[in-house]
Amino acid sequence: MSRPKNCRFVDRNFIGARFLPDSTPNGDIVVTADEVEALKLSGEDLLQIKACRMMGVSRTTYARILTSACKKVADALVNQKAITLAEGHHNIRKMQETEKMAKIIAVPVEQDTSNPTVSGHFGKSPFFAVLDLESGKKEFHSFDHGGCGDIAFSLEKLGVKAVLVKGIGQRPKSVLDQLGIAVLLAQGEDLEQVVESFKKGSSVNFEGSCNHDHGN
Repeated sequence: MSRPKNCRFVDRNFIGARFLPDSTPNGDIVVTADEVEALKLSGEDLLQIKACRMMGVSRTTYARILTSACKKVADALVNQKAITLAEGHHNIRKMQETEKMAKIIAVPVEQDTSNPTVSGHFGKSPFFAVLDLESGKKEFHSFDHGGCGDIAFSLEKLGVKAVLVKGIGQRPKSVLDQLGIAVLLAQGEDLEQVVESFKKGSSVNFEGSCNHDHGN
C-alpha cells in the first residue's frame, strides 16, 4: 500500500482548463495543480526554500514535482499535444493568508548588554538581539559571518519574522524578503528605542542601502 501524499498548497485552482495546439493534438498531457504551482513559483525567481514552504513540501518533493511538470510541458510543446489541468491523486487546498504582526524580531547590535547600541550594518554586526515580544524573552546571537545570506537563514531558523536595521545590502535583503522576513527601518539609537517604536507601529519598510564596501 502506497503512502498517502501530503496536502500541497496552491495559489489558485486551474483545474479543468485545457490548452490546445493550433493543429489537431497528437495526444493529451495531464498536468496536476501542484505541478502548475511549482512551475509558477520557479518562474518567480524564488529561493527554493521559500517555494517549498509556500507549497508545504520538502525540497526533494518540490524538485520532483517541478521536474515532472517541465517534462510534461516540454512533451506537449514539442509533440503538439493538448494540456489538461487536473487535481491529481491527492488533496490540494488554497494557500491561506497567514501574515500577522511579527512576534519574534531581530535587531543587529554592537554589544550583548541590556540595552546595546544598534549596529549600522546588518552583515558586519557582531551580535543580533532576538526578542520574543509575547514572552518578553531576549537572546543575543553571534553568527559566523560566512555571508549575509547565511545570517538570514540563521535568523529564519530562530523563528524571526522581522528584522529592524539601519543599513543592509541588497543581497541579504533579497534573501530575507524571500524567506518571508520583513526588513524594517530601525528607528532609534539603542535597542529599547527601536523595540518601542516597533511596538507602537511606527516602523516602516527599509528602502535604503548600506554604504559599506562588501569587497569582491
